[in-house]
Amino acid sequence: MSERTYLSISQLTKQFNTVLKQEFPSVAFRGEISQCYTSASGHMYLSIKDDKSLLSAVMWKSAVARLSFRPAEGMEVCCIGAPTIYAGSGKFQVVVEKMEEAGEGLLRKQFLELKAKLEKEGLFDETRKRPLPYLPERIGIVTSKSGAAIADMMKKIRERMPSTEVFLYDARVQGKGSVEEIVSGIEYFQTHCNVEVIIIGRGGGSLEDLWSFNEEKVVRATFSSRIPIISAVGHEVDTSLSDLAADVRAPTPTAAGEIVVPKRSDLLQALERSEMRLQDYEGWFYPFAQRVDEQQERLRRVFTLRVERHRSQLEKVRADLGNMRPDRYLSLLKNQLFQCETRLRDLTARRVGQARGELDSLSRRFFVHDPRQTLRAASERLEFVRQRSRSAITGLIREKQQHIGEFAKILEALNVDRVLRRGFSLVERDERFIRSASELHDGDRVRIRFSEGSARATITTVAMESESEEGACAPTMKDRRRKKSVKEKKTKEVLDEPHQEPLF
Repeated sequence: MSERTYLSISQLTKQFNTVLKQEFPSVAFRGEISQCYTSASGHMYLSIKDDKSLLSAVMWKSAVARLSFRPAEGMEVCCIGAPTIYAGSGKFQVVVEKMEEAGEGLLRKQFLELKAKLEKEGLFDETRKRPLPYLPERIGIVTSKSGAAIADMMKKIRERMPSTEVFLYDARVQGKGSVEEIVSGIEYFQTHCNVEVIIIGRGGGSLEDLWSFNEEKVVRATFSSRIPIISAVGHEVDTSLSDLAADVRAPTPTAAGEIVVPKRSDLLQALERSEMRLQDYEGWFYPFAQRVDEQQERLRRVFTLRVERHRSQLEKVRADLGNMRPDRYLSLLKNQLFQCETRLRDLTARRVGQARGELDSLSRRFFVHDPRQTLRAASERLEFVRQRSRSAITGLIREKQQHIGEFAKILEALNVDRVLRRGFSLVERDERFIRSASELHDGDRVRIRFSEGSARATITTVAMESESEEGACAPTMKDRRRKKSVKEKKTKEVLDEPHQEPLF
């Protein structure tokens, strides 16, 4: 038998490439781009697929420069290239030399068709979108508990408004079954937890990764929700159909955490500014009082001027009275005086009425802007927020104390001293516990530990009793292992038992 020759990996890869170059100098294929990445050097790395297979491909910088379009995920393309095995990783790939656009990719085409259909039904109408509650107390989130999106959202919510209660519905956000779980999460919050706003979303990814939020079931569930929904799917450049159907679209999950609640420090600063403005009411009230004084002074001057003018006329008539017949001119002067008096009375009443109306208007405006009323309302709101915070902290402390009590009971149940107090003992040799008689030999010195004290002994006889005899007087090693397994399982169930309280 001849001795077999073994090739190195590099030699084997080189032979494979030689065969591929001879048998397949050039191949033409068509597929859909599922991933596309351009490195800093200008080379483009792609994953091209159909409904059954996935192929890795690469385009060198010179070939990329000849493209007349920009490849993107979901785009269907026709390619010509040479197959090869990359020696660095042993990965099969095709070096694409020429690429042409074959029309819209399958997913992109489905996206546009469904978008046109739902838009025609009015699911994306801006007029039906509802405003978000300004300061929600309870928020529901539908996403994966193991994803980065929930961590980003919780970080922002806790930074801006720590007292807000957040409820998580753990749902897969991609792959099989994700659509049903997202829809179930939206429907769950319609009747449970009494949340005021719902956030659905996930982190960034390819078009395939985000496709669950483009499914018609998810979009219709988002549209039908009676609770306002914020959609935070992918990065800022990603736009899903759920974003269009939601009441508010957040560019990223982090942005959703900023949108859903206001910043607590900003609210406190606004409240302080309002209190300062109310305390400085003299700055805006006194100008109105000054205007009333000016009108009053103006009215007094007009009245005085009119009286003086009529008095002068009366004096002139009295001076000319000697040259006229008193009886005839006296009657004329009486008529003129009566007319002047009437006009003066009407003018005075009209001006006084106008001044009184302006004064009443200013009094009503002052009552509406009474700083004591506004300050009292602000104090009531502040007391309400303080009581809510105290209640939330008390509930959290009570919950943690209950958990600590449960853990203390478990630790007490596992305490070795309790086992020793029931009459059992521990046998040690060379600081190692003896679990079977087979580990002992005649003449061995051992240490026996009791619940109170210990004793040292020398082994004189080692007897290995049969399983039937041992079962009659003490539990077998198999029974002890079974009991220990059951006990550990119960302990694990206690530790892993889910709580019905909010996750956050």
